[in-house]
Amino acid sequence: MEAVPLGAVVHMSLVTSLAGWALLAVLERLTRLARTAWTVIALSVLVISYGGPLLGAGIPTGSRITLALMHTTVAAVLIPVFRSTSPTVAAR
Repeated sequence: MEAVPLGAVVHMSLVTSLAGWALLAVLERLTRLARTAWTVIALSVLVISYGGPLLGAGIPTGSRITLALMHTTVAAVLIPVFRSTSPTVAAR
């Protein structure tokens, strides 16, 4: 098993963050329930993202836990921050 470079982790976190932000911006233009829809999508993507670390063949237990915690950490930061930037239905 090869080590994942820190740069790759930061890069993928940034790319997925920008994709999530773009999706939220599009949803805000298309629906009044953008914040709720985006949150459901974001949580679904988080659950699906656990598939790699948890179901991948040949991944040691420690690496599985570390990868799952990295996914959780990114989601724990991004989901509340992006939700807070999206206007509520009442504010529109």
